[in-house]
Amino acid sequence: MTDKMKLIIENWQRYERHHQILDDEEFITEVLGLDLPMLESSQVTTKVQELVIEEYIKMQDWWAPMDMLNEEGGWWSRLKNVGKGTARILLLLKSLITGGAGSLKTYLKAIIRKGIGDLKNKLFSFLDIIIEKKDVWNMPNIGSIAEKVKGLVVKAYNKLESLTGWTKAIAATSLALGIRYVISQIQELIEKTIEFYKGGAETLDETLKNLIIEKIKGFVVKIAQEIAKGVGAAWGDVTAWWGWATKIFGGLEFVTDALESTLSFAKARGIAEEKITYRR
Repeated sequence: MTDKMKLIIENWQRYERHHQILDDEEFITEVLGLDLPMLESSQVTTKVQELVIEEYIKMQDWWAPMDMLNEEGGWWSRLKNVGKGTARILLLLKSLITGGAGSLKTYLKAIIRKGIGDLKNKLFSFLDIIIEKKDVWNMPNIGSIAEKVKGLVVKAYNKLESLTGWTKAIAATSLALGIRYVISQIQELIEKTIEFYKGGAETLDETLKNLIIEKIKGFVVKIAQEIAKGVGAAWGDVTAWWGWATKIFGGLEFVTDALESTLSFAKARGIAEEKITYRR
């Protein structure tokens, strides 16, 4: 058999194994996040095929620990036995992100608008008050830290916007979890600060002032730094990402509850955990 014939057979076998993906341009561009060159032929070149298959395998490998159903005592086995619905939530997250262009676009639209946008605006409204009143309320250093926090969140958001496909969805989930966690821990402080600000008083209540200083100087800036570091990071697989998220954002119970709230829209649209279009 000639080398040319071997190459033809090899390319054909590769195509046969992955033809569902290679024939689905929308999956390639929206889920895998790859730009396809404009070709006169509807067939992608061998080089592009290799890139598509490589990215698809990378995505599958990232979620692979969730396929180890029979690994006694393994990460996925332990999560399934937690009893908080964590495994079900992660399956739904996986299906939304990897199941096809339609579900991924729906997820990204929902999480960026509701999971990130609304909460980010709430956090920034609070920080903007601190920045505006830093001199009047005699806490210029805290005003500077508030500016730093905003910068870190903006940095994370810009990183998110630079990504595409399934990696963008992971980054969006990380950012949404981080902002939700911050808000959950300072919700009452935000409301009291906004109320005091709207009252027009020039002298800040000392108790409230001390609480603002304590939270922004310690907790808020620390989590903002973790958000900026974690969003878009090259996590090895889902276990590394999950370990980071649960360690930084209030533990397994908070992350599970936050994801369930974020993914609640999926049930309303009839998107099931089992809806995973392609498998390796």
